[in-house]
Amino acid sequence: MTFPNARTLLYRYLLDESAEEENCEVEERLLADAGYRERLQETEHELIAAYVSWDLTIDKGEKFEKNFLRSEERLEKLRLAELLYEYARAEVNKLPTASDDLCRYLLGELPLDEELRVMERLFVDDDYKKQLEIAEHELIAAYTLESLTEARRGRFERYFFDSEEKIEKLRFAETVYEYYQYVEWAETADGAEARWFDRLRRWLAEPVSISMYSKKNIPIKKNATCFRSSSE
Repeated sequence: MTFPNARTLLYRYLLDESAEEENCEVEERLLADAGYRERLQETEHELIAAYVSWDLTIDKGEKFEKNFLRSEERLEKLRLAELLYEYARAEVNKLPTASDDLCRYLLGELPLDEELRVMERLFVDDDYKKQLEIAEHELIAAYTLESLTEARRGRFERYFFDSEEKIEKLRFAETVYEYYQYVEWAETADGAEARWFDRLRRWLAEPVSISMYSKKNIPIKKNATCFRSSSE
């Protein structure tokens, strides 16, 4: 990812803030330009990271929740980004805490009979499938932050990268973590790049009247209560 990023049209498109003619312009270009599709995906990732790291106002946060989080794929990415943020802010390196059997299953560490038992349970137990997602996310986060042991890191690379879908999840985690790192750097740096990036963050955190939302009694979820501008 390249910083600073000022692709505000794509941000507005994803938040459903762009005009109809702008939407048509974006969608026509997406059909014809693979590079532009990649830029849109990258912008999606940055927007998720901005949401998780509290760089959205209540207004934009609600648009994100209403207009952006409309697929299970994006919701899963949000869960992974939240876990990665928690890992990144931890004072000590965190290792996976999910079911050890599931972590070992994902890393190819289980004997064949135990692996078959896990697979049979995954086939019939939806709650167990959710635990598998948690284990997968924890391994991705630990790998991204280089918190796995050397042996497990090697097994992760050998056994986890068996599909383009899983590789894409790792790319997403790396993009999100890069955003978190850049935000932390920009808050302490005084260079031109930091100032450019701060312009984007100020756009994402445009002032809104909080009283307007409180009068409507709009329920705000945990993340939304923390939206702040970069000037706070």
